[in-house]
Amino acid sequence: LGYNNVRIDYKESLGGEDSVENRAIIQYGYRFDRANAIDFNYQYWTVNYDGLYSDYDSQQAKVSYERQGKKLLLKAGTGWQGRTFDDGSQYDINNFAWDFMLRTKGMQKTELIFRADGNLNSWSSGSGYYNATKLALTVNRDIVANLQGRFYGTYLNSNYEFIDRDDDTWSFEISLAYTVTRWMAVAGAVGSENRDSSLDTEDYDNVYGFAMLSFVYPIGTGTPKISPSPYYRM
Repeated sequence: LGYNNVRIDYKESLGGEDSVENRAIIQYGYRFDRANAIDFNYQYWTVNYDGLYSDYDSQQAKVSYERQGKKLLLKAGTGWQGRTFDDGSQYDINNFAWDFMLRTKGMQKTELIFRADGNLNSWSSGSGYYNATKLALTVNRDIVANLQGRFYGTYLNSNYEFIDRDDDTWSFEISLAYTVTRWMAVAGAVGSENRDSSLDTEDYDNVYGFAMLSFVYPIGTGTPKISPSPYYRM
């Protein structure tokens, strides 16, 4: 059982509407044996805005199946999400929700993770609701001792509900992480993101880079080893 409370307060200069979300979560998992498991997830939440945007209620139900093999981990889920708006001028949304993950296991130096999912976005308001289809590929590679490389690439299609807009967003990131000691690691990355929208004013290109130091010093007995890559995304 779970409960989330999210409050968003905008600065007046940004012109957004403050909102409050309350979400209840029920999840039940059952493992048949070492290789097979099933998971049920139900969520119900309400979002209330302070201004003119329509408040709404949402509920989502999903069932997922997981299969663990010697070399692959497979997980797939399907379900439904329904969203009901208080404002009668906005039609209600019923959306097919699904997800899929394939992950390699037991490979000595290289790990591959492929993920795909589709659902209605949550963090939006007004006419900003869309059906999102996302594909993501992660490649982790142990280059030499204590040095790990990572490639992370995504494709996102955003098909809007209340306006005539469709976006395609591509991104990739290449990072390196080096474990200096058992309790300190350094990492850096460069990346790029491009959005091609049916509305020309919403196109953009972004190139970025960063460097970071991760420091975890053990207190007490034992010396836990820090993750070789402090910047980790599946």
